[in-house]
Amino acid sequence: MSPFSNPHLPAGALARTLERLTPLLSQITETTSLNELGRAILDVLKRNLEFNSTGFYFINQETGALELIHAEGLSPDERAAAEATALDRHPGWVIRNKTTWLSGNDPEPQMEFQKRLHLASRLYCPILFQGECVGTIGVVSDKENAFNTDHRAYLEFICRIVSITYENIVHMEALEKNRERMDQAIRSLKFGIWDWDLKKNVLIWDDFMYELYEISKGEFTGAYQAFEKTLHPDDVGRVEQELAETIRIRKDFKAEFRVVTPAGDVKRIAASARCTFGADGAVERLVGANWDVTEIREKEVQMLHISKMSSLGEMSAGIAHEINNPLAIILGKAQHLKLMLAKNNPPLDTVSKGVEVIEQTSNRIARIVKGLQIFSRDGNRDSYERKSIQEIIEDTVSFCHAKFRSHQTELKIDPVPEGLSIECQSTQISQVLLNLLNNAFDAVQELDERWVRVAVQDVGERVEIRVSDSGSGIPADVAKKILEPFFTTKEVGKGTGLGLSISLGIVKSHQGDFKLDRSQPHTTFVVTLPKRHAPQKA
Repeated sequence: MSPFSNPHLPAGALARTLERLTPLLSQITETTSLNELGRAILDVLKRNLEFNSTGFYFINQETGALELIHAEGLSPDERAAAEATALDRHPGWVIRNKTTWLSGNDPEPQMEFQKRLHLASRLYCPILFQGECVGTIGVVSDKENAFNTDHRAYLEFICRIVSITYENIVHMEALEKNRERMDQAIRSLKFGIWDWDLKKNVLIWDDFMYELYEISKGEFTGAYQAFEKTLHPDDVGRVEQELAETIRIRKDFKAEFRVVTPAGDVKRIAASARCTFGADGAVERLVGANWDVTEIREKEVQMLHISKMSSLGEMSAGIAHEINNPLAIILGKAQHLKLMLAKNNPPLDTVSKGVEVIEQTSNRIARIVKGLQIFSRDGNRDSYERKSIQEIIEDTVSFCHAKFRSHQTELKIDPVPEGLSIECQSTQISQVLLNLLNNAFDAVQELDERWVRVAVQDVGERVEIRVSDSGSGIPADVAKKILEPFFTTKEVGKGTGLGLSISLGIVKSHQGDFKLDRSQPHTTFVVTLPKRHAPQKA
């Protein structure tokens, strides 16, 4: 008796089986790792095939080895033997030939592993990705003629769904590697430290400051005027005013300016400093850091794109579901129609309804893909155009619904005032909204009550978008830093610390306001945007 005693799949029942399987395929398409994929495949196979054991093999892309990712019906020793000899047996033959192998249809050499287990029937199907075979799924039985051509078509259908899911898993792994590389780059930033004694007019630099400004210690006298000589002529007056204002109102100094190296190269330098005070309360010293932001500013558009991809990466499992679920429906319906059309006088009503389902689900995929194309492109240089707030929100949350549902987190979208629109770069505003939704989702995952709400208000000449969640607010010490670049409360590898600071920059460039509303009982971020965009003066 087979350990998996589900009924045999009778010939001619394939269409009904595929139609019944359609809702089950989400088990496969929602997986985010090969191990999860293997377990999901087994659950689906058990429902319609009778077998003693099954194996799910994938080629390790780094080593080239054929690995047994998931198996059922094998002892540990049998599993080890199966993996060690896979390339020399049916899995290897299927991968090399990129074709399905069904015992009784194809000649085979006698193999000790099968003989020892007395397995009379075997069925293996390749998993193809971009024209290459990346793995195989196999089922074996000790019964004669346990599998037929209907089973073959059934397993090939499953493998096509698996190949789509494999592409998403590869994509997510690539995004994760890119995030890790970016984190390493951020940690490698170097800072120059300086200490300015205002009373003595003595400016002390550490060694990296000289490297940063590309001058020798002998060329620097240690007075403020020596620093001033390095500044770009157009920035001298502004930096002097900002320093004077810092000293006058006794606040921290933050600035960005250009310097000209002895070789004539222009660098963009960021500076941050804290004040220390004398007995009379006046500022006596400024101690701070400088760092080179030239490349960051030159590649600001690229950084914005990376942040977009990071946001999409966080939603990728949901996006995969939103695309793959209708794809599974289309494949199932198409297979069903194909079998029906092979018969004489197929029922036209059923055929018409099947075609209608395919058309509707295709349109659903097209909308998601269009949204991805719009969001992924560089919208930094887009012109400001009037855009419906309702449309911006709908396009953005289309990436989020599946992820929120799968984690039992309610996403509430309050009704948007009819006809409300703004002049904006819509891809930029969509990114702000997606960043806030991502952050809110992460923040509530450990709570018993999990919800995120988006609400829009018409406030005269401006539009207010509020994103709140079921959290009880953000501590005051965190709230002070939360909009700073690279600040994050997430664990290493889970966030870049760029999302909110980039969102702030986007909103400011739209002449709007971006803030954390700490007066609310729940964590609430507020984005306020003008309905009309007034071009900035040069």
